[in-house]
Amino acid sequence: MSSPKKFPDSDPDKTVIDVPDSTRPSRVDDRARPAPESAAPRKEDERTIVLGAESDRPIPPLAEERTIFLEPPQSQPPKAARRPESETDDRTVVPGEATSEERPFELVCLSSQSRGRRFVIARGEALIGSNPSCPISIPGIEAVHAKLRLSGDQVELFNVGRVGSIVIQGGRRPGTAKLKSGDLLKIDDIVFRLTRAGEVFSTRFSDDDFAGPALARLLDPSFLNENRRFVVLGSLILVLLLLFVLWPAPGDEARVGTVAKEPAETGVQARREVETLLAAGEVLFNAGKLIAPADQPQAANAFENFNEVLSIDPGNQEALAGLRRIDDELGRQQQARKEAERQRQEVEQARLEEQRRKLDAQVGTIVAEGDRLFEQGKVTEPAGRNALVKYREALAVDSESALAKEKVQRALDWHVTRGDGFRDRDQPWHALEEYRKASRATEGRDPHVEARVRETEARLKSGMTSTSSTLVMYQDDRGQLYVLDEMEKVPARYRDRAVVVQPEVASGARTR
Repeated sequence: MSSPKKFPDSDPDKTVIDVPDSTRPSRVDDRARPAPESAAPRKEDERTIVLGAESDRPIPPLAEERTIFLEPPQSQPPKAARRPESETDDRTVVPGEATSEERPFELVCLSSQSRGRRFVIARGEALIGSNPSCPISIPGIEAVHAKLRLSGDQVELFNVGRVGSIVIQGGRRPGTAKLKSGDLLKIDDIVFRLTRAGEVFSTRFSDDDFAGPALARLLDPSFLNENRRFVVLGSLILVLLLLFVLWPAPGDEARVGTVAKEPAETGVQARREVETLLAAGEVLFNAGKLIAPADQPQAANAFENFNEVLSIDPGNQEALAGLRRIDDELGRQQQARKEAERQRQEVEQARLEEQRRKLDAQVGTIVAEGDRLFEQGKVTEPAGRNALVKYREALAVDSESALAKEKVQRALDWHVTRGDGFRDRDQPWHALEEYRKASRATEGRDPHVEARVRETEARLKSGMTSTSSTLVMYQDDRGQLYVLDEMEKVPARYRDRAVVVQPEVASGARTR
């Protein structure tokens, strides 16, 4: 059994499977290739099953998907049905049984800062390079490095950059080559995989994928063209290798018999291991241990067991069925969480609405009492029981009440409005009385009210003659002007109208 693999921590609700193929290191066995669910490329919220042992670092979400059209189509093909944008689906795409050659090719970047980007090649030609004008623009390579062209069910690759700077899976460095779905290619140091939209593909690769056997390197036309002086030496080495391999040696028959037994024994052991893993996976699935928790990545889970089966036997139908069941169960759990959250929000909204209704009713009762005092003329006085006190009490109950805020401001503005009316009718004594009441209501913190008080007092003092002692003057409701020497002698009813004149202001100086 291979060593346990770390489950990707990017999203615990998504299933990512990676299966290496023993005969083709960088391609998934055709039996594990799924049938497309749609001719359209998958969106960001669709998830990919990558079969095989998981890479050291999980592939990030495919953040960008571009469709490359260099040549305008002669006629628009019918668009494949797409799911609504508002619909989210983080369910794993599981391989099916049917294939479709009508699906477009995708070029998926597997390394560098562009890792995870994929480009859909619908038709025509597509240039690859670091120049932003290239349809497939990838930083870190030449400005125009390669060209892709569709050719039936294959894609033709042309190297238009440095000779030997493009390596095809297997170690070939061609000037031109035909690629098929699943092939790896490396442009400079950046690795890509060509696949069809909706197909299962592996994100794993290694330097061995591009090294290739020495014999394949020697037979590569581009390598031979670039290193002609080594052609003779390479041919000689090839001949010597063939002679060494083909030359019979004593005891070959016995050695062949021994080697023939090893694959059979290995196959039996692999089948036993697969059966054990499948049984353990079923037990874990029934126990609800679908995937490893984020805080316990090494915990036993059904996903790891089924994934291990696929690493031993790619395309195992029981393991694939188990993964489908895991994905379905994860989908149901996520839907249940969403439904529970929706119900919680509804309950919270109902609670807030009920609380708002109670506050509005309480505020309305207090404001109504304040309105009755306001109609009686008890806007800011007498102290302790007036409309302003009630309005502020309502605001204390609900600091967000727009009604209470409006009523408080109305009471504060009432004396100012009356004072402005007296001032406009040239009745400064009455205006001063209203301004002073407004000043007490605002606790002297309204600059506009305080300015009115000072201006009115200055106007009343301006008509006084020179005096050597402090005087207090006021006007009663009949218009009679009184001048006294002490404020205590002024009736309480008229003290808001009284003006104190200091000796120094008799000569024209203003006292603030």
